[in-house]
Amino acid sequence: MNELKFIHMKTEYFIDPIGIDVLNPVLSWNVSTDENSWEQEAYQILVADSEDFTDEAALAWDSGKVMGREMKAFYQGDQLRSNTRYFWKIRVWKAGENKPSEYSRTGSWQMGLLQAGQWKGKWIGVLGDTTSNPVYRRSFSHTKAIKQAFAYISGLGHHELYINGKKVSDHILEPGWTDYKKTCFYCTYDITKMLQKAELPQGIEMAQRTGMSQGSEMNQRTDMLRKTDISQEAGPQQNDYQHIFGVMLGDGMYHVEAGQGGRYVYYPRSYGRMKFIFQAEIEYEDGTRDTVISDRNWMTKPGPITFSSMYGGEDYDARLEIPGWCSPEGEKLEGWEKAEEVAAPSGKLCSQKNPPLKVMKTIEPISVMETKKGVLLYDLGENFSGFIKIRVKGEPGQTIRITPGELLDKDKEPDQTVTGKDYYWKYTIGSRGEEIWEPRFSYYGFRYVQVKAEDGDLPEILGLEGRYIYPDMELAGEFSCSNDLFNKIHKLITNAMLSNIKSVLTDCPHREKFGWLEQSHLIGPALLGNYDLRNIYTKILEDIRDAQHDNGLVPDIAPEYAVFGYHSGYIDSPEWGSAAVINPWYLYKKYGDSSFIKNNYDVMKKYTDYLTSRTHHRVLHHGLGDWCDLGVRAPFTQNTPIPLVATPIYYIDLDIMSRSAALLGLKEDEGYYGNLMEEVKKEFNLQFYDDQTAHYGTGSQAAQALALMAGLVEEDQTGRVAEELAANIRANQNGTTAGDVGHPYVMAALTKFGCSHVVNDMMNVTDRPGYGYQVACGATTLTEEWDGPFPEKPHGSQNHFMLGSGDEWFYTGLAGIRSIRSDYGADTIEIIPYFAEGVDWVKAWQMHPYGRVSVEWRREKEGIVLDIVIPPNAKSQIELPAEDSSSRIKVGSGRHHFHIKYNNRVS
Repeated sequence: MNELKFIHMKTEYFIDPIGIDVLNPVLSWNVSTDENSWEQEAYQILVADSEDFTDEAALAWDSGKVMGREMKAFYQGDQLRSNTRYFWKIRVWKAGENKPSEYSRTGSWQMGLLQAGQWKGKWIGVLGDTTSNPVYRRSFSHTKAIKQAFAYISGLGHHELYINGKKVSDHILEPGWTDYKKTCFYCTYDITKMLQKAELPQGIEMAQRTGMSQGSEMNQRTDMLRKTDISQEAGPQQNDYQHIFGVMLGDGMYHVEAGQGGRYVYYPRSYGRMKFIFQAEIEYEDGTRDTVISDRNWMTKPGPITFSSMYGGEDYDARLEIPGWCSPEGEKLEGWEKAEEVAAPSGKLCSQKNPPLKVMKTIEPISVMETKKGVLLYDLGENFSGFIKIRVKGEPGQTIRITPGELLDKDKEPDQTVTGKDYYWKYTIGSRGEEIWEPRFSYYGFRYVQVKAEDGDLPEILGLEGRYIYPDMELAGEFSCSNDLFNKIHKLITNAMLSNIKSVLTDCPHREKFGWLEQSHLIGPALLGNYDLRNIYTKILEDIRDAQHDNGLVPDIAPEYAVFGYHSGYIDSPEWGSAAVINPWYLYKKYGDSSFIKNNYDVMKKYTDYLTSRTHHRVLHHGLGDWCDLGVRAPFTQNTPIPLVATPIYYIDLDIMSRSAALLGLKEDEGYYGNLMEEVKKEFNLQFYDDQTAHYGTGSQAAQALALMAGLVEEDQTGRVAEELAANIRANQNGTTAGDVGHPYVMAALTKFGCSHVVNDMMNVTDRPGYGYQVACGATTLTEEWDGPFPEKPHGSQNHFMLGSGDEWFYTGLAGIRSIRSDYGADTIEIIPYFAEGVDWVKAWQMHPYGRVSVEWRREKEGIVLDIVIPPNAKSQIELPAEDSSSRIKVGSGRHHFHIKYNNRVS
């Protein structure tokens, strides 16, 4: 018997999340079964505010039997209440059977604060200038047994929340970056266990992340630890239990100040000074509740962080530590003042939707050397984004400067010439014992770390390691193959992705840290193929909404932290702003969720109409063009005239608008944008297509590919245009010339029009700029320019992922798993594997809305052995090659095994 199991049960695409602030959250699920061709015919969902679904008073929604194959549903029950936990379960009917399955396990979600009026806390924070980042504390006592407790906090720019000396989570740099005039995120933490069973340390609270005051002094303080157990096993407690809430703040992107001691800064700006709002909702076993809020009952004092900047680094003086600052033992500490209430930010408080940033990997140095007397240089072996953790022992007052860098200059000094100079961390020793420290509120992109004394002798450095930060998100795909170069390219690109996936998709982890929008759609298929980013992309779309100007313009950057002059390519470039249109469509294609279109249609329409207003004879003539294409004028476009880049992107927008309007039943819009497409296509070909040469404009790789993939080429000319694209690549010894915008379409066009063998040859090139060249030059993350790691003179950022679209081909080409660029709907998976010369085997999987799809193939003496797994409820169209042709096979879910007699030696 084939057992049916429910898996991946999620609310708002998180497993059992807390802090949900949407009134109709989406509930989603997959199933696991060994049965082939299994399809869902219907489902039923129960939602209640207790785990007893038979209690009618607790039941919030019974969907009844709903016919349909979709494995998601938007909640449609009673109005959801703030700060309430809801439980849900589901059962399904298999197609052709009248008997439902057993109910699933119980999932849950916790609501956040849904309305502004439910925030009882006040904003408190810094008034005027301050020499140090402040710390805050507030005592709270109770006598009753605690059932559950949740804390809601928004600290701007970033906060860390402590209870009884312990940080409440391992999340960092929270909340995520937004346009604080429009949106401010709050974070939700389940603090139940921390209040039920609290360790109340005295003196080492600030060491939770910094590890300060370690060694002998730490041991002395550890001896003074007092444990209080207020768990409820013995029934209600009569003791008076005291707890301390503590908050630390950093400026983040909320306040970027210029000219601080010569430290690096990029586009100084300020939404205000550090501040936070806090609210803890506590429920006792007897049903009564308490609320702890931020107000003037909080106490504050300058802390040991004496400088903190997202661009300049962070300084920490351990002599200024306040032992017991957030523990009950520190209740009588002197020098504390009442917190000041401050003006609230203008942005609306919303629950943070993106997955939290964490230290996801620790990197040990591969070497350490003394470059000069008292100057140490650590090589961490790979480029990444994050910070360091250092162990040091010396005399109180000794200060070390820690300088990161991607490259070294001729004197073996970290070279920050193009990444933001001067950036460094400073640490001042506070005791004679061993101390451990890492920054809290700043990060950088680097491989090398220099450690030296500010003055005098270098204290004893006991150890240093790298701390790699990126979101705690699920994998959405994995790829490997027999070609070691391809595996290294895959790692090169994904390392750059991870280094730049934060609360925005940054261009680089050092110089700018801006959310340049073109990456989100140009590299979108590769990003979404590797990582579950739907919540991050939902946040990006909200950033775009907040950034859109009244006239419809979507600026190149969102959040719009730098405002460039109007009609500058840095504010108004169609290839960048079109993220507002292309991203919702890609997300719809990837996840089969039309709400991405419905929720963003007004933004999409407004921007597309803005572009239409800027056309001349239906052609666009503005923008940055094919940024960072290969040539001597990098990064500025040089191989392809701007109209041949901007107009195809605009045409893609029109196509998406017409399709989106049809999806939403907007017939008038569908016809309007369809008619515009005809006009643009006619004018574009009239102005730029040379029928004699089959070239568009200069005939560059970008020009040919963009025209092909946009659909601007007349059907009877597509073969010729594709041949000229391939010929251009061959003429460049299989080298690429296209840049940020053109390259994704080059790869996609070659794959679509039967030239995957050309892509294979391009990916194998190591002697001219491209992916293989970067690997051969020793790069460990994708660089800003194709020839960025040139051995004689490396240049540009060494950690950019904007050129990373080639990773898409590993999945869509070699493995053949296609979704975003497929013509099929989300329930049908198109698989067209390419058995590339020089590749003996491929293993890949990607997540589909219905579960995992995997493709494995290997060469054997008689041909190709191919194994495909299609998740339950999905179907697949598989195209298999033969010696002189190909055939398409339609299959249902389950495991499928093929043996193909095939030899593809292509010249």
